[in-house]
Amino acid sequence: MSRRALAWGCAAMAAAVVLGTLVAVPRQGADASALAADSRGWLAARRYLERRGAAVTLADAPLGAAPPGAGTWVLAFPWQGRLGDGELAALTAHLRAGGTVLLAYSRTLEQYQEQTVLETLGLDTRELQGPPPLVPWRWWAYQRRTWVLEGADGWDGAAPELAVPARRAVPRSPAGAEVLYRWRDAGVDLPLIFSYSFHRGRVVALPADVLANGYLLAAGHADLLESLRRWLGEEWRFDEYHHGLVDPRSAAAGGSTFAWDLFMLHLALFYALGFLGLARRFGPPWREAAAAAGSTAAYLRQLGALHRELGHHRAAARLLAERARRLDPALPEVPVPDVTNDAELVRFARRLTRGASP
Repeated sequence: MSRRALAWGCAAMAAAVVLGTLVAVPRQGADASALAADSRGWLAARRYLERRGAAVTLADAPLGAAPPGAGTWVLAFPWQGRLGDGELAALTAHLRAGGTVLLAYSRTLEQYQEQTVLETLGLDTRELQGPPPLVPWRWWAYQRRTWVLEGADGWDGAAPELAVPARRAVPRSPAGAEVLYRWRDAGVDLPLIFSYSFHRGRVVALPADVLANGYLLAAGHADLLESLRRWLGEEWRFDEYHHGLVDPRSAAAGGSTFAWDLFMLHLALFYALGFLGLARRFGPPWREAAAAAGSTAAYLRQLGALHRELGHHRAAARLLAERARRLDPALPEVPVPDVTNDAELVRFARRLTRGASP
């Protein structure tokens, strides 16, 4: 391979690694947060409600810190924090007291916290499609698909037009729910925005993208927000605690760190065991055997053992007689006997040296 081809190959591999990292690294940010100004945040929706005179509260404490039954609780997913103890009970108490919950569900419904909240609100999930494809151009087309929603019940006149990204999973609307918007395609009828009574309160479910900053600029989405304001009242409480907004006083008086300390203790123990395992000798000690030094005697002994094994005694005797006469022409010719073993070959050699007949 030439140097130019090798350089181009390395450059292509580096570009592939960078592109794969950009695609594979999950997007970081507070999606669906009323403080986020990106395309998936809800900052514009909160500002709109404030400009219209609604009493907006940014909750920086768990759900149990709010009085039950007071106004509309906005639970927008995905969350960036965990679900604390007692929060599901507080959510149920809020509905039992006649409160309202605006549930803004995510595109995939993959989070454990979201699934737990859906179960608490009496909702099942429906899987629509698998994970996105790995081929880049198919992945791009998969991510850019959009659903146009049709207005259903509960609208006086024509419903404003809405569009949302395609969903991988949606919550099932319960029996008796009032469907506001649905998506129809190839025989599929999915209620995506619906309302239903739960305990003594009300739950309104909609995709989180409907009121996100990137979609609220469209007239239909702004009309929907205004309709929700008139319908659900003027008191809104945005759950920002699960998006990372925490009261410093509650953070300072937070729970015990025993679980984290225990995890670090286990990690230190694993590292210590690993170092001990690497430092310990693998198996019993042993030394390499020294190579045997070669010598002419050893070579001749090995050569003799080979001749003995092949039965070369008679040929060796004949060759021995020829070499002896060649070295000493005065040596009388000696007939070669039928030599069959080492002893006979040695006796024949001695007779040759003495010039005696066998």
